[in-house]
Amino acid sequence: MLYVRLMMLWALTAAPVVAGDGGKPPAWNLTIEERIAARLQHHSGPPSSSGEASLAAGPASFVIDGSRDPELLMPWELMNVLLRGVSGNSAYQDDVRSQYKDGIIAAGWKPDEFWVAIEEAGTSFIPVARKSRTLLALAATAAPAERPEHERDVQALRIPYCSARVEALRLARAHFGRERFDRFLYTVIAPTMTVSGSVSEETDAARLRFIEGGCR
Repeated sequence: MLYVRLMMLWALTAAPVVAGDGGKPPAWNLTIEERIAARLQHHSGPPSSSGEASLAAGPASFVIDGSRDPELLMPWELMNVLLRGVSGNSAYQDDVRSQYKDGIIAAGWKPDEFWVAIEEAGTSFIPVARKSRTLLALAATAAPAERPEHERDVQALRIPYCSARVEALRLARAHFGRERFDRFLYTVIAPTMTVSGSVSEETDAARLRFIEGGCR
């Protein structure tokens, strides 16, 4: 009975996206080009018809609320959050797994098996993420004279980190099925996210394609 109720919850939480505002297509079904175009339009356009501005008040910054505009989030951003459930310290991993447990069950997966699959998909990503986190901690606590060296080490991991993350996404999609996994990302992970940043860094579609392609 619990399983049936959770499956109904899965359908209900996805329904607002399927029958989205103005007949928007499901958030997980957009192509990368459609997603990038919508994201750039979001940064430059007027507030949404609901009257709730997604763009921050300042002209140089933006905010994307994943609970309202999940389609604006890139798959790599969602995967980045999910991978925290296998690449953080033990306590942090437990928090992440607890947060998404109901959504995983509602999607029809067993949480333990789900995380084993994500860990396998992230085999290349996990050591890079942990090394990056260690280097960031060193840079934050290093003496001023030593800080630039640690920061250079962090920068040197940006491409391997980006490449390993997109490989983890590819493997997870292959394991769970692309549409089913993307639906999970956009109906379970996206609503928990808020992304903000500088508009000046978001006006280049080529940059977004580059990151989504694994920085290759």
